[in-house]
Amino acid sequence: MTLIAQICILNVIMKNLIQDMQLIRQFNTPLSGVFLTSDLIQLLAEPHKTAVYRRIAALEQSALIERFIKGVYITADVDLKILNQRICPDSYVSFGTILVEHEIIRTHPLHFIDAVKPGKTRIHANKRYRVRQMGVSPHLIFGFEQRQGVQRALPEKALLDTFYFHLHGVAFPFDIYRDIQWKKVDKDILAIFLQEYQNPKFVAFIQRFIGARGPGTL
Repeated sequence: MTLIAQICILNVIMKNLIQDMQLIRQFNTPLSGVFLTSDLIQLLAEPHKTAVYRRIAALEQSALIERFIKGVYITADVDLKILNQRICPDSYVSFGTILVEHEIIRTHPLHFIDAVKPGKTRIHANKRYRVRQMGVSPHLIFGFEQRQGVQRALPEKALLDTFYFHLHGVAFPFDIYRDIQWKKVDKDILAIFLQEYQNPKFVAFIQRFIGARGPGTL
């Protein structure tokens, strides 16, 4: 290959990279910093599969995007709630992420998120972020709403999810025995949701736990 041919190829690569970076910046906010491979293929409009992945690799090298897991890329502005939803559309955000939004607990780390999904537990992580999707039986997938493209547990369901997995040995970055602000919890909704649980030991634990802390039994 002649020097002129090499220069021409480099010019094409640089031109594509500049255009591709502009596309990423343009769609970064609408996509909340989360790009599936299918998104990138559509945005780049590149008919040749090999060239698509070469251009994606160039974007990674530019540090504008980074691979989170296979088929999922993120930017520095990633919204972890959207990231969770796009990894598993059947999941809903729960646990401390929801409890802190409703001031039931005071703090929660911003760099990881916990959710509930049907089936087996899956944990996805890189050096900065962690998305932990806790698996449950299908009958426990309830008590959530969808807002701004994200399925979110109602606070009482997030609380029950937390206790449920606590009894299964899962650790959380807050103290469930001290940090919960019970005055923020709707006991009537909690009682309704508790009826969906088929494990009598769990139901009895929740009833004893709530009763021992003064807000009344369920």
